[in-house]
Amino acid sequence: VWRQGLKHDCARIMELNVQDGRFVNGNDEVVDVEEGWVYWLLKSSDLRCFEVGQARKKVIVTQHRLNEETSELQKNAPKLWAYLVRNSEYLGRRKSKIYQGRPRFAIFGIGEYSFKMYKVAISGLYKEACFSLVIPIENRPVMLDDTCYFFGFDTYLDALFSASLLNSPIV
Repeated sequence: VWRQGLKHDCARIMELNVQDGRFVNGNDEVVDVEEGWVYWLLKSSDLRCFEVGQARKKVIVTQHRLNEETSELQKNAPKLWAYLVRNSEYLGRRKSKIYQGRPRFAIFGIGEYSFKMYKVAISGLYKEACFSLVIPIENRPVMLDDTCYFFGFDTYLDALFSASLLNSPIV
């Protein structure tokens, strides 16, 4: 099943740059949160080569599955919870109706498939198809944003074989 990447609708708060070993958000603030909830992130423009093993940004992942209660972060990731609460004004401005009636700080496009170590991904923005093999960075799965579509795999060989087939001239 093709999956779409993460949807959070608040890049200023949820996406982080890494500068001098520190996380910096879109407001140029240094962010101190538990690293276990922060993953490397690829966007459509990053999927222009066969194998991708580097990323420019990181993303905060507040859930492991759709509708998972996020209030657990208060206990399990108190610095992240405090950061999200401190920035709840931005997160509260998310316009999409998909957030209504969902746990506070919910994201979409998240599930078991998001945490597969290997992915074959394609940008939803380009006319010419290029299927990229996405490999783990720092031994952790890489997240994709909602402009990307992907299959998740447990092994490198399965992902490599699939990416090779999808990039073949006949396909």
